[in-house]
Amino acid sequence: MTATDGLDALNLFNRHAENIQAVITDVNMPRRDGLSVIEALHLTKLCIPCIVTSGQLDTAKVKQDCDARGAIFLPKPFTIEQVSRVLRGALGGSQNSTDLVIADSDHISAVESDRLCSVEKLSEMS
Repeated sequence: MTATDGLDALNLFNRHAENIQAVITDVNMPRRDGLSVIEALHLTKLCIPCIVTSGQLDTAKVKQDCDARGAIFLPKPFTIEQVSRVLRGALGGSQNSTDLVIADSDHISAVESDRLCSVEKLSEMS
């Protein structure tokens, strides 16, 4: 699921919490920043793994803010291999555990053993 902003992320989570195993968010989002989204999510579902991305120059401050909220910091830019490794770790899997499918509203990516195997445009899959 892809949210358009922080408030949309919370609304999506509240409607689909039972199907969400982890959250990846950016620090800077409109209407509600990623760190406050994580705080709100942890009030609802305490054990949801959260990964926070940021391209800010002060990565030490962002990492400190993430640590204080029990979130994992993933600085930008990152590769599909890096995000799949961090996501596997957040979900408690080993580095070579089950494959992942990472999707957003425009693309679906299959990641196998930390290698990007395919990226399909959803519009081309019909």
